[in-house]
Amino acid sequence: MKIIDILENNKFSWTSSANESLWSKMKSSHFYETREPTCPIPIERFKTDPDIVFPNKLFKLFRSSGTTEASRSFSWFSKDGLELYRRGSLLSFYGILENFFPEPVKAEGISMIPSTKEWTDSSLAQMVEWIAEISPVTYCETAPKSDSKPCWIFGTGFHFVDLYDRGYRSKLPKGAIVIETGGTKGKTREVSRAQLHEMIRTMFKIKDDQIVSEYGMAELACQAYEFKRPECTKPKHFVFPNWVKIGVQRDNNDVHASGEGSLVIDDPTRIDVTAPIRTQDFVELKNQTFVLKGRLPNTQLKGCSLHLSEIIAKNNPEKRIDSPALPKALPSFNRAEFVDWIQKDEVKGSLLDSLLTDQIVDLCINDLINDLPSSDLAFNQILRQRIEVITHSHWLIISPQTHPIAVLYPIMVGLYLGRRLTVRPGRNSLKFFQLLREFVKGNGLDFTVLSPSYRLSNNPSDFDAALVFGSDETLHALTDNYKLAINGFGTKLAVSLTSSSSFVDDWTRILKDIIAIANVGCRSSRAIFFEGNPSNEIKSVIKELILNTSIPALPLKYRIRSFQLVTEAEYPVQTKSGVCFYFVDYHSKLDLDLLMAGNQFVIPIILYDFQQKPFIDHYLSNHRSIQIIGSSITGPKHCEHGSLNRVPWSTKIDGRELFY
Repeated sequence: MKIIDILENNKFSWTSSANESLWSKMKSSHFYETREPTCPIPIERFKTDPDIVFPNKLFKLFRSSGTTEASRSFSWFSKDGLELYRRGSLLSFYGILENFFPEPVKAEGISMIPSTKEWTDSSLAQMVEWIAEISPVTYCETAPKSDSKPCWIFGTGFHFVDLYDRGYRSKLPKGAIVIETGGTKGKTREVSRAQLHEMIRTMFKIKDDQIVSEYGMAELACQAYEFKRPECTKPKHFVFPNWVKIGVQRDNNDVHASGEGSLVIDDPTRIDVTAPIRTQDFVELKNQTFVLKGRLPNTQLKGCSLHLSEIIAKNNPEKRIDSPALPKALPSFNRAEFVDWIQKDEVKGSLLDSLLTDQIVDLCINDLINDLPSSDLAFNQILRQRIEVITHSHWLIISPQTHPIAVLYPIMVGLYLGRRLTVRPGRNSLKFFQLLREFVKGNGLDFTVLSPSYRLSNNPSDFDAALVFGSDETLHALTDNYKLAINGFGTKLAVSLTSSSSFVDDWTRILKDIIAIANVGCRSSRAIFFEGNPSNEIKSVIKELILNTSIPALPLKYRIRSFQLVTEAEYPVQTKSGVCFYFVDYHSKLDLDLLMAGNQFVIPIILYDFQQKPFIDHYLSNHRSIQIIGSSITGPKHCEHGSLNRVPWSTKIDGRELFY
């Protein structure tokens, strides 16, 4: 028997003939109930103003799965509204199963979602219970047992993460599918959608087309599903049932039929809500299908969404609310003003304790200025594209100990994106960040500066997320010990590649990469790979070139320490700055990792010939933490000589967004 026949045989006394007619229309293959255009209700109001959205307590209440009781939404359904929800949910669910099972109603299911006896106000638990009234469903709160029959498994994201973390691994039978609802925040360690799917594939030994994603929430009366038929080659997209019309809201007021923006859902079967619902999900919409791109921040809404009082007043004139004040507009970035500030003597002086010499400070500042967008308009346009995509509102930024300029760009981006920022300086850069704070306050912005001795363990609950510039070990420790969203840029060494034919032309820029941040940070070149294995005469020429090059002088303690390490090496070259170079002939037993892990002011020049080049290429291309400078090797880890510490202001570093 088909699901539509089962639902038709279900006798229900509709309280309104209009709703009975609505059910008849839902069964048609092409249906959308045109409603008078009206401004969407922001989904946050189901939490903040439930009495306005639902002036009368109805038949059934569902609550969202917020991380705290105060953060949960109220979602009321009338008797007809609940029945339309039930029928619509079952039509959608079995419509998905039809793509995987010849008799979807008879397909066995395993629910990791508890029954309504445990999750009393969960719309998700209610939906599974409706399914269990029709199909054989086993409730399984722990690990589902593998079976020889194809089945479907339904669980939330946090159920699957918990299962994965407890070491569950078992191959599912051929033809089985896993349906995940997402949702890990506040329940377990937070993972991305891609990470969740990787866990599911690993646990159950299934392919990507055996994973179905469900998009639903307590406030809605329908679900969207993202899936791919086994024979389909097109990318996955979320699709709502045919009676739902979706759009995206941007530019404050307009709802668009395509493009990127906040997802707006207009479902005529949600009869207990009088307008479309605007979610906090940022999506890309095309042909009534969408791709999830991220979450919008939990802030007061702007533009059209402020008119909830007018929407509600049409039906309930005695119930009105005042529109909240618009948030203060963020200022536009002023490039010329920023350039003037960064070149002030006081600012440069505050960087000396970290960067050691005036010359190195100038190199870093020149790089920074060259990396700025070409115009104020260009940067402000980049920021506007990102401002509503970022979920986390309060970020802790942990600066590297030796290079405060590295976080100047992230701080400016975060402030102009409207984020709340707290900065933990390095041990010698407190003054620099205090000056930066004074500068941005002149533009109506501000951030908190902590003591350099601050540790995250002091009060981690103060922050939503952390942006960390530290070692891989630091990142791993923070990720393992704190329930924070951690975005980090860990250990990254670099090597410069050159040859006999190009060394003289490359040399000045190679040197800049080596000393640009006093060679005490991880983003500095730690070795020169020299193709050509030059003769002793050529080595002498290279030595003279190094000695005659003006290099910023490092403090005495570094010069003494570095020279002592290479006195036994062939052709040690100690420059007046204290940076030492020495030659090393490559051979198969040479430990390159150990070579580059030595003193950061001692730079090996590793000589190899044409026959050894494949071994060098293989080592560099497959090394996780090495960025290659000036190489003919193809791959993503490359930059030109002299540009190692250049970071164009695009809201990204190394192709990864700073804030999400």
